[in-house]
Order: sequence, then C-alpha cells, then structure tokens
Amino acid sequence: MLNQTNYLKWLTLSFVSLLAGVILTVIGAPASFMLGAMLAAIGVTTRDWQLKLPASLSNLAQAIIGCLIGASITLDVLPHTANTAWLYAGITASVLIISLGIGVLVSRIQVLPGTTGIWGSLPGAAPMMIILSEQHGADSRLVAFVQYTRVVMVAFVAALAVGVFSADGVPAASAASNAFIGSLAELAGALLVVAASLLLARLTPKASNIFINAIVLSFALGSSGLLPTHPPVWLQALGFVLLGWSIGLRFTREVRQAAANAFVKVVALLVAMIALCLIPAAVLVQVFHIDPLTAYLASSPGGVDSIAIIASGSPVDMAFVITAQMFRFIIVLLLGPHITRFVAHKFSLSQPPR
Repeated sequence: MLNQTNYLKWLTLSFVSLLAGVILTVIGAPASFMLGAMLAAIGVTTRDWQLKLPASLSNLAQAIIGCLIGASITLDVLPHTANTAWLYAGITASVLIISLGIGVLVSRIQVLPGTTGIWGSLPGAAPMMIILSEQHGADSRLVAFVQYTRVVMVAFVAALAVGVFSADGVPAASAASNAFIGSLAELAGALLVVAASLLLARLTPKASNIFINAIVLSFALGSSGLLPTHPPVWLQALGFVLLGWSIGLRFTREVRQAAANAFVKVVALLVAMIALCLIPAAVLVQVFHIDPLTAYLASSPGGVDSIAIIASGSPVDMAFVITAQMFRFIIVLLLGPHITRFVAHKFSLSQPPR
C-alpha cells in the first residue's frame, strides 16, 4: 500500500502531468498528455522522489495503445501492405543501418564501453534490449539511458514536426470515433481487447506480448464487425499518461549518474541519428510521393507506441506509419539480439569486464 508521502508524490505527479497536458493541448501540441506526463515524470526523478510505476499500470498502457493501433488498421490495407512489403523492408533496413552505424561510432570513439552503444542505439523494443544487454555483458544502466533518451527525443521532435507540417491541416482526432466519451460499443470493444490481451500475456509473460496481443485482438474484433474497438479519448488519455510516466520515471539517479560523463556526446549522436533518418524520409517523399509528415513518422527511429500516439492525432496516413513502425518493431523484437551480436563481432567490439 502507498504510504502518505508516496501518495502525495503520486498526487503531485498526477496534477503536474494534467497541467502540462492541458497547456500542451492549448498550444496545439500533438500527443499532449503523453508528452506532459513524460516531462512531469522526468522532473520528479530529478528530485529523487524514487517513484516507480507498477508493472500492472505499465502493462495497461501497452494494452490501451496496442488497442488503438489495432483499431487503426483496416482490412483494405492488407493487400496493399503485402504488395509493398519490400518498401517497408527498405525503410526498416535504412533505419537499422543508420542506428547501428551510430552505435558502432559510439563504441569506436569510446563514448560508451564495449557493445553498450550498439544495444542502446537499436531502435525499438527498448525493455527487451535493456534486459538482453545485461545478459550479454553490457552496462544495462547506460543502455537504458540511451534507449529512453532516444524515445524522449524522437517523441518531442516528431511532435514538433507534426506542429510544423500540419499547422494548416485538419487534425485526424476530429473524427467522430474520437469523441471523448465514445459509444458504448466502442468502450465495450476496447475494454474487451485490453482485458483479453492482459490475460493472454499471463501465458507468455513478456511486456511485448501484451502490446502485440492488443494489436491483433483489436484488429480482429474490429475487422470482424462484431464490435468497434477504437478507445474513447478518455481511455486513450489514460494510456498516454501511463506511457509518459513509464518512460520518464526510468531516468533514475542511478541511470543519470552512470551516464553523466557521456550525456552531451550521447545526445549529440542521437540528434545525428534522428537527422540521418530524414534521408529515407526524403526518398519516400521524392520517389514514392508520400506526404512529408507521413514519411517522417514512418522512418522515425521509434518507439512505435509513442509514434502511434502522435500519428493518431495528426493528418497523416496512419496505416502507412503504423505498418512501417510495426515492421521494424517485429524485426528488432525477433532479430535484434542476433543483429547486435553480428555487428559487435564484425567490428571487433567486446564488453570489458565490470
């Protein structure tokens, strides 16, 4: 149970998150409640409040966001996706090459020790990469710092890009299915998906399974016509806030101290990674005539959950963005450790004993 001090801390975090979310909403920022919660959570970690989001709430966030993503995919996009799988593979390969190149550079110039830079730079499935990095001898604290700093930076840059490109556009969130309360059918469908994905994950207890379960169940239920599964805005906001806290509260004193000496260099290299990912985005615009904002979000180096949140409230081709991001997410989830070991061996990078 929460003691009185922790209760007040959580209450303060909730209030500041809500206030930041409202302010960001007023100024027209996308994903305002996720970004507001993220900023508030990072702020409280600097005060060493040592709050930790319970795993059950982190899992709930993954289920809600997975439900939102699944509801955004329709049957009519599947044939097109199958016919253009080579394009999504190309986007994935480009982003992975850029990210791993930055990771190798980080290790070569000894910003981070051994293979830590490679594990940290791999875009997607951050919790899995952190766990596996420790198993393979890397400093998991530094990997966590690089992974979640990347997620935060990408989220804010993507939000800024949405603000710039859609200044004169009509936000996608104005659709009727995004009503604050939503219909009873939508609420029932969303809650069913969330509950089922959490229950199914107990059979295979990995955080990524909750996310994938929710996407698959939401798509299947919605496409079948049995129930709509688009979460009402209040439920989306809950998921967004929980995700923001989940990311922001990871910047603990231990992580900050481990990364203190490399902070500026890591941030500079992550800026370079984000900038270089504009290259595949530019190719999508110039060669395939995809609108700039959709191209940028599709080739942005993750995470898929935060990009999905930003895309859901923006005038973009949601199906294209989600498919591109999910394609890379699955590749990293399945092949990430093998790719990392191959690159480390290829460039003769080893983790010194700690």
